[in-house]
Amino acid sequence: LKDKKIGVAGGPLDKSWLLIQALTRRDLGVDLSAASDIVFGAPPLISEKAIQGELDAVLNFWHFCARLEANGFRRLIGVNDAAKALGALGPVSALGYVFHD
Repeated sequence: LKDKKIGVAGGPLDKSWLLIQALTRRDLGVDLSAASDIVFGAPPLISEKAIQGELDAVLNFWHFCARLEANGFRRLIGVNDAAKALGALGPVSALGYVFHD
């Protein structure tokens, strides 16, 4: 994915994006945020830009990825796979809540 245009659903602190960056840095010695053109956006926009051929790869929410796969796109790696490769012993929480006292 070096020198490619990657669409990421959410922003630079998205947990999935952080996991993929960590795995790429560890296994390939590549900082994706520096080596690629990263575009952040809303999940539907990221999917549509991929379909239009404006992005080389995307990191998106699972249901948008499922639609892309149904349209012939291939999965490179799942976030759960990345988490396990980085040492997670079980499922990684994908949702958290913060309450004000």
